[in-house]
Amino acid sequence: MHNEKHYNIIIVGTFDCENFGDLLFPITLEQYFKNRSIDVTIYPFSPQECNMPFFEEKHVYSINNMENFIKLHDVDAIIIGGGDLIRLDSQIGKSYLNKTDANLLWAYPIIIGNMLEIPIIFNCPGVPFEFNRHNKKIVKCLMSHIAYLSVRDEYSKQYLLDCGVYNSISVSIDTIVGIEELYPISYVDSVLIKLKKQKGDAKMAQISLRIDDEVKKNAEQVCA
Repeated sequence: MHNEKHYNIIIVGTFDCENFGDLLFPITLEQYFKNRSIDVTIYPFSPQECNMPFFEEKHVYSINNMENFIKLHDVDAIIIGGGDLIRLDSQIGKSYLNKTDANLLWAYPIIIGNMLEIPIIFNCPGVPFEFNRHNKKIVKCLMSHIAYLSVRDEYSKQYLLDCGVYNSISVSIDTIVGIEELYPISYVDSVLIKLKKQKGDAKMAQISLRIDDEVKKNAEQVCA
């Protein structure tokens, strides 16, 4: 017997720029629910309102309008992540989102959700850097309002523990691992064969912020 309730879920992340990995989070989440016969509408929220890059038929809403959106819709949950979103540094604003404050991607939705009594769920985001001593109390306070707290790796968990976050923290694999439910391997293989015929061989590497400079240099040489 299927659950007949319809769910409205907000997912927060960097869905307003051409970062294909992050753009797949709302797509794979939607497919996850569909495959389990759960009736849900996913509303992506990012700093900038736009049509989602590579998926132009999907609309991305501005986080600045989240409070009004929730008041007009029956929202069941706010999901944050994935990606390395849990940060308070300024780097993400200058180089990635055109002067957007990093806390807009997680701290603000937590505050809005808590104020409007909407459950907050972490979809395995990352904590890329240790927080300084001035911010640790802020992080601890914000994390106390999370209904389900999961992060993508042990580094992220430790950084939160260092802030005094003692509510249960799950370490889970990146949900993009579920991409096979959306794009089966047989389909991906067929696309790669077509691309190889059109463009020839290709190489690709994804470089993490946590990889040292020597490894980054070697990866760039391989892909050159």
